[in-house]
Amino acid sequence: MTSFFDWSGHGLDQARFEGLAKLLRLRYHGQVEHPSRYDELQRDAIFDDDDANSDAATNRTSTLVNFNPGRLRRTFLDRLAEVIANEKGGRHVAATMMVQAQDSVNVFVAKNNKFRQADISFLDQLAALLRLVAGSRAFEAEIDQHTSLLWNRLLEHYEMRVQGYVVELRQLLKLLFPGESPSDQYQASDTQILIHLRVLRVAIYTHYPSTLARNQALVEGAYSIYRSFVEEDFAALPSTSWQRLRSCLGFLGRLQASFKTFIKAAERLPGFENVKVLVVQPPAQGNSKSGGGKVVVAKWTVPRLFEHIGYEFTDKNVSSLLTGPGKKSQWTRNKLLQEFNKLGSWTGEVHAELQLLPSYLQAQETNNLAAQYIGCSKHSCFLCWHFLEQVGAIRTRGCHGKLYNLWGLPDFHAITASQTHGLLAAVRHVESLVEKQILATDAQGRQQAKESTLGPSSIGTALPGSGSTPLTRLIIQEHLVNQRANSSRAQDTGKATEVEHAPAMPAADGLNDVEAPRSRLGVVRIVAERGSAALDYLKSDCHNDILPTDPGAREDFGFERCRNKAEESNLLGLYIGVLISFEISAEKLHDWRQEGSLLGNIVQLFSTQPEGHRGAYFPWLLRNSHILDGHGKVARDLDDPVKHLDQLYNEARAFLDAADQTKEIWALTPFAKQHCCFFLTLILGHMRPRPDDVQTDLWYDFGFVVCSDEHDEQALWNYYVWLLLGNKFTIDSDRSLGSEDPWEAGSLMELFDHHSTSLGGESYGASLDRRYPALRAFLTAPGGSARPSTWRLKQFLAIDNANVLTVAPEIASAATEYGFHPKLSTRTMLELRHFYIRLFQRGLLPESLDEARRKGILQSMADERYGGEISEAIKRVLRGISVG
Repeated sequence: MTSFFDWSGHGLDQARFEGLAKLLRLRYHGQVEHPSRYDELQRDAIFDDDDANSDAATNRTSTLVNFNPGRLRRTFLDRLAEVIANEKGGRHVAATMMVQAQDSVNVFVAKNNKFRQADISFLDQLAALLRLVAGSRAFEAEIDQHTSLLWNRLLEHYEMRVQGYVVELRQLLKLLFPGESPSDQYQASDTQILIHLRVLRVAIYTHYPSTLARNQALVEGAYSIYRSFVEEDFAALPSTSWQRLRSCLGFLGRLQASFKTFIKAAERLPGFENVKVLVVQPPAQGNSKSGGGKVVVAKWTVPRLFEHIGYEFTDKNVSSLLTGPGKKSQWTRNKLLQEFNKLGSWTGEVHAELQLLPSYLQAQETNNLAAQYIGCSKHSCFLCWHFLEQVGAIRTRGCHGKLYNLWGLPDFHAITASQTHGLLAAVRHVESLVEKQILATDAQGRQQAKESTLGPSSIGTALPGSGSTPLTRLIIQEHLVNQRANSSRAQDTGKATEVEHAPAMPAADGLNDVEAPRSRLGVVRIVAERGSAALDYLKSDCHNDILPTDPGAREDFGFERCRNKAEESNLLGLYIGVLISFEISAEKLHDWRQEGSLLGNIVQLFSTQPEGHRGAYFPWLLRNSHILDGHGKVARDLDDPVKHLDQLYNEARAFLDAADQTKEIWALTPFAKQHCCFFLTLILGHMRPRPDDVQTDLWYDFGFVVCSDEHDEQALWNYYVWLLLGNKFTIDSDRSLGSEDPWEAGSLMELFDHHSTSLGGESYGASLDRRYPALRAFLTAPGGSARPSTWRLKQFLAIDNANVLTVAPEIASAATEYGFHPKLSTRTMLELRHFYIRLFQRGLLPESLDEARRKGILQSMADERYGGEISEAIKRVLRGISVG
């Protein structure tokens, strides 16, 4: 074992490394690279950034379970780092790392400066509350109590940051509304965003019983506005400071995003019943020791550094190396010497990300699993980003591309010789990269990048239609052309559902559904033959049931030749069968690929089995052999969304009666058949409806409104997939939608009753009745029938940041009936929303709520179910509903 990282020997020289880094910093004025984000490195798009739950399973009977635990872990780590950094400044930058054991989770946290006792106390309380939330998943009352305590504790810990953002926000709102009083009323010309900003301005100047209550209202209000309006809405504001305003709202509301993520992680991730937060204190700094205790050798002079990189130390070479082409020379030897000496000696400060590295390496030598991601409150510096990439392919949320004078390595206790070898190789690699940047031909200055983090890894805008794929938008546009104008639907005509592309298999464990390339346990892969490494990744992905993301594995084993995620999912299922079910060794699969006989040997392998026991993936392979034979060019669906949409329409026509199969989708009559055909097209395209698309209403019409959460929605979507596509590989008959559309006739449940997962098994209908007691009654009502307005209220509650002024009229009407008036304060609006959500979660049926409203007994019914938990503000709203 090695007790510390040793700079001496092995071709390393700490003083040389420091000197080269200082030279590079001067050359680019500190901004060495253009900024990069983790999500920019990935190959796949992300469709709902804030939810952190866009995973799916490969198995056909559990397709598209919309949850990505890896992504949720990374989001949790970033959110936690942001909360820990409760003061501004580089000294307070925080980093986090997660190690997963069999039945517990250890979260390591570090800061650039030392943790104070108050910080440690907060982290202990946070861990305790997360354990309570995780252990109370089945008890709503306990969860409410624990989450309320957690929210209050977060507000208290983050108070200094919140106060700073509020001061800035107050000034920005004064610039937006010059000469106005905070109590001034709305103006007729106000846009929706101006109305919301006026409400927030009133909240800023409102007297609250406590600072905690004030900060809660402002954080929640800022979060709602930032999430509800896109950048174009802010740009249209009558203020030149709109970008600062938007950024300020995002930072102020970020605590709300952190809170939501903490709850989601505690409720969904395994091991959080026994979660611990472990503080890593920064190593002691000293001038005589650095990065592990070795005496610093004599400095490298600038002339010696120039000699090392192959340049004579002359004014001409200094000017050439440090001045951009076409610019008048500003650098001379004397100026370089002066600026170089001003930088002084490195302090050996270890950045928070690197403080966690020893714990990461130690975890890799156990049976525990350390996530190859370090959460950060800010983007990483140039040296940390590239060093971590070399040590275990570890990623952070992004790199701002800057190089600092404060950088060092921590002590590495109890690491193996191979890990030490990997660390040495990583240092050599980073030093080589520094030299290459010094010698790069373009020395022109780069714009100084922001180090703070706001955006995809913090709070993302989530408006209907935003984030949709080109294919999704095309389907919606096609549907709108022929929608309600061609139908005579009754008064209950809704227009709210956004479709979201949901891959048929999870993209792997990454911030944007993709994981950074993995390395062996703590050992840096220095030199590896690509084919062998790619196979290692593929084998690991098969065991973990996740789509490959390593570029080599994707190219070598055919994933880059798949048209879409559905084909990638099928191909992965094929390899799972080969490697796991047939127990073919990785070495043999590697030999097949190198020989060019991969397809032939897989076909021969499956052909040894009886025809009825070959599974569904083998027939699929026979129809898509071009994926593995490497012949011909393959076009991916999203390369040409229009063409792909035509293909989906052609597939959908196979479900129509013979007389309709030659018609265009838009020409189908009655309109209900066209409506159902568009829904089928979404299923064929691996997309599912959502409540917040204000245009198609598929989410409401096909019963997703009865679901209690997104997991329920995903499960219901799976039943539709199984009903329509479950046997598509082996059975091509009995596919017709029939001459009478089941949705319009109210007979959808009869279709589910007549199908099951296997011969003699329980029908889909019986299974749905158990899970969704209200679904049969909802779907039995003929399409377009009037239903109690409480169903539209549920849709309103399902739409993130819904506002009665912006949702579809029928949704707004229902919400208004139940008290959601535009003049309500933001706080009361949020309380009322939470009140109704809890009512439904506690088992209240929409019909019962509708009956209570009609009888004028809403408040008494709420008192029975809530006891004394209802605030006076909500009681006033309920009394107003009852009177009305």
